[in-house]
Amino acid sequence: FYDEIGTPLLSDIRVEYSEDAVEYITQNLFTNYFNGSELVVAGKLTNRSSDSLHIQVTATNSERSIVLDKDVSILELEQETERRLAEAEAGPSVNGYVERLWGYLSVKEGLKGRLRSQTSAERENYTQHAKNLSLAYNFLTPLTQMIVEKPQVLADGTLAQTRKEAEAAEATEAPPPVKSSNQLSEDDNSLTPQSLHRNQPPKPISA
Repeated sequence: FYDEIGTPLLSDIRVEYSEDAVEYITQNLFTNYFNGSELVVAGKLTNRSSDSLHIQVTATNSERSIVLDKDVSILELEQETERRLAEAEAGPSVNGYVERLWGYLSVKEGLKGRLRSQTSAERENYTQHAKNLSLAYNFLTPLTQMIVEKPQVLADGTLAQTRKEAEAAEATEAPPPVKSSNQLSEDDNSLTPQSLHRNQPPKPISA
């Protein structure tokens, strides 16, 4: 174990892409890379119809500087990701998985940014950004909380409805509103007008 972390294989690793090819990328500058570790960068393609993506990785080791350039096929990457997800039984939605991965990494960066922030405004920006992403992707973080409703057991051993279930049942079973006798719809034009004096006693009729 010490041999793996004692000396990094690479230092000052920077992952860069073609100009205007990606946006919203997560951390792309790493201090060290150790044997057995991994570096993950997530982002969004600005042009989804593009066939390839140019990637440049620069780093240094104990002997020299290293520059790696590669054009990666986007279609092949999508197929490879889909295959790996199927093997891991992570679900069929490749886009959803990668998007949640981006959200997870972005939340981590936001939480780290809160600790490094120098001003209250900067701290608030990091906090709000991480909180919004946590709520959007249902991540439990120090900025969010989980609400657990304990089910109520009735006397017959069945579970009582939760508040949300009760509200949904009321909305489904609620009878249609009864139209008051004082309310007329647009189709009530054929009705005979009622006398405004119907509560008065009838007038006597002469014989």
